[in-house]
Order: sequence, then C-alpha cells, then structure tokens
Amino acid sequence: MKRALVFVFLLFVAMAFTGTAQAETFHVALQGNDSALGTAAAPWRTLQRAIDALKPGDTALVGPGNYRERIEVRLGGTAEAPITLAAAPGARVVVSGADLFSDGWSNIEGLDGAYSHAWDLRFPINGPNDLTHPGDKEHELTGRAEQVLHNGRLLRQVLRREQLAPDTFFADLTARQLIVWLRDGSDPARSDLEVSTRTQWLAPETGVSHVRVRGINFRYAANHAQRGAFFLGAGKSRGWQIEDCVFERANGPGASFSGTSSAAASSRTTVSWASELTPATTPGWRTAASIATTQRATRMLGKRAV
Repeated sequence: MKRALVFVFLLFVAMAFTGTAQAETFHVALQGNDSALGTAAAPWRTLQRAIDALKPGDTALVGPGNYRERIEVRLGGTAEAPITLAAAPGARVVVSGADLFSDGWSNIEGLDGAYSHAWDLRFPINGPNDLTHPGDKEHELTGRAEQVLHNGRLLRQVLRREQLAPDTFFADLTARQLIVWLRDGSDPARSDLEVSTRTQWLAPETGVSHVRVRGINFRYAANHAQRGAFFLGAGKSRGWQIEDCVFERANGPGASFSGTSSAAASSRTTVSWASELTPATTPGWRTAASIATTQRATRMLGKRAV
C-alpha cells in the first residue's frame, strides 16, 4: 500500500514538472520571419504570429522597434498559466496604428506646397457613412478619426480643400485623396510622414481570458470617441493584466476596459497626450493604484490649433 502511495505521489510530481516544462518562451524581432521557429536565434516578425502560437503558460518576448500592426487575441491562458506578451528586457517596443507614407505623392497643380496621395480608407463608427461621432454639427471636425503626423507632430485637419494651408491635411473622401501641406511646403516623400490606418492596437475575441501585456508603448490610432484603441470589452473575459504600458496619441480613447471585477487589472500604466482611459461601463472593473494620467490637451489635438 505504501509503495502504491509513493508511486502515485511521484507520478503526480512528475506530471506537475512536465506541465511546467511545457511552457515556452518565444521571440519576436523586426528582422524576424513569421516562417521561422520563434526562437531567440530565429525570431518571428509579427506580434500576431506570436500571440496566435501561445499556449497557456507561454511568453512572447518582443525586441525593440516599431510594430505597425493590429493584434487580434483569439486564445488566452488559464488562471494558473496566463499567456504573456511582453517587451524583452531593456527593449523599447511600440505598437503603432500608423503607417509610413513614403511613396505615391504628387504635387497639386495650382496649390504650391500641397501634395496628394491615393486614399481609400474610411473610419465609420456605425454605418458606412457614419464618419463623425457624435454626429452633430459641433463635432463635424473633432468627431472625425483621421490622423496625419510629420516627424512625430500632428498636422491640423480641415474639412474642405479651400481651408488647406501650411501644416494641415484634408481627407477628401469623394475624390479619394489625402492632401497634405507640410509647414515648409516640402514633398512628404522626403520626410517621415505617418498616417493612422488602423482603429485599434489590440482586440481580443469575446471571452478570451488570462492574458498579460507588459512593457509596451501603444501609439497612434484612427479611432472615434468612446472606442478604445486598446479594447477589452464586456463579456466573459477574466484575468487580464496590463503592466508598465503606455497608451498615447490615439485620436479617441487610448484604452477601453469593461467587464466584471475580475476582468482586468492594470499597474504602472501611463495614458498620455491625446489619449484617455475609458473605465468600466460594467461596475467592478479594477485597476492598481498606480495608473498615471498625463494628458496634455484632449482628443482635439491635431483637429484644431492648440
């Protein structure tokens, strides 16, 4: 009997150690390849590739750089073994909703200093033609979602071609053109011009739980008011942990968290510039005491002079 008990105990210990050993650490780097093994020597290229591969207990460490992608989280971990998406030690990681627009610019005849680029993007909040939120005259401009940045500085948006001037842009949805007039009238192709093309940085499917996100800077997004670029919606999600992250310079809220008391916890997280934090619409969402809000202006930044 004693031998049987000892055997069962040793088998239990062995299974426990085996379960622990199954947890893996993968790597992502800008020079990586999504067809690689995901190791430190052969990292993946995208955060999406990494998050899709994680099993309960696994970790993806992200190398330094600017990752221009939207992350869809389809599977999570467990209470005992969450999945983790984290910046590698010492790495400055940015997930951006903007892309570089380096090619395809043409000078506009008769409007010296203004350049146009093909523009097929629309950011409806509900229906296909619902482009402003709130949808009244007062918010005709500030309720729009487009963002254009030159060397990291937001250009001012206008709604009509005749309003264009240095340091402005106009998203002409009828002509399907993005028109940019830089402060010095230079060709945008010769500078660091970024345009927000995504409305979200991270979006989990309903019910995805036990996910840890650590040490990542989320920046720029063409989102509307009350629509977080980092969105953790209501539902059955549990056990999210947001640590040492920054949400900044989204057009609307940087992050929207809602759910029950066990849905999410955040610590040492900064919400800055034109971003804001939209707390729970469902009672009980909790954060650690150290969320820092360093807003400078509001989401109006880039819509009118400040």
